[in-house]
Amino acid sequence: MTMRGERGRGRRRNFAEIRGGYAGAGGLLLVGLLMLLAPYASAVSPTVYLTKPYSGTAYTSAVASVSGLSCGGTGALAFTAPYFQPNHGRGGVGQLADSNPCASYVYETHQITTQFGLNSSTFVPSTNVAKDYFHFRWSMTYYLYVSTAWGGGNNSSYAYASVSVGAWLYDLTTHTSTTGRFYYYNYTYLFDQSSTISLTLYKIAVALTFHSPLSTTDTYEFQTLVTSETYAETYGPLGAGDTAYAQVAFPGSGPSGILSWVYY
Repeated sequence: MTMRGERGRGRRRNFAEIRGGYAGAGGLLLVGLLMLLAPYASAVSPTVYLTKPYSGTAYTSAVASVSGLSCGGTGALAFTAPYFQPNHGRGGVGQLADSNPCASYVYETHQITTQFGLNSSTFVPSTNVAKDYFHFRWSMTYYLYVSTAWGGGNNSSYAYASVSVGAWLYDLTTHTSTTGRFYYYNYTYLFDQSSTISLTLYKIAVALTFHSPLSTTDTYEFQTLVTSETYAETYGPLGAGDTAYAQVAFPGSGPSGILSWVYY
């Protein structure tokens, strides 16, 4: 468990670290160069352009953890399970985490991390794309919401919510992945306050781009994922009034998380 001094700095977490716990041993490393609202202008014209319906399979996951199991009535859950539809390129999730003390000065933490996105079909590149760039574009509508009540003194109350987007390329022949440094990341948090922050219907278009020389004798697949995390933590005596609540949601109607196109 992380102590309050560390969480008060915003819990900036490496996306590869968040994903690493859920993608299996030797998970793929995050790649991508973040660009907003406009695709990357490459000197090489794209020769493979992918849009819906996508060839591949949906990837979804939801992993929750809790402490203070004696706390009745608190917990972490996804009220809408993560989903992605390759035929439509659309996915989403609705999740929350909440916490409040139920015993004398016991940490209560509730966390859930979800992912949705596309695992592409395998492909062998042609010679005219062997040194090209990969481009991924997501259009997303979502909101982040955190709320805390703090009793002061030795008590603590912390809420955190985030949405991240990344893309990976994996060489199935050599069992290696392309590496990179940047990705899309939006988060909000409250620590030891009685306050609320709401980012309602946050709309954004994200273009991720990375360069990877390809071998025309190797087989590849790519993956692009949206990761959401909610975390709530309280520390204080029963009845002190400390609460923490964090929520991420993609609207169920209209645009939510849409993979607009992929090209290389």
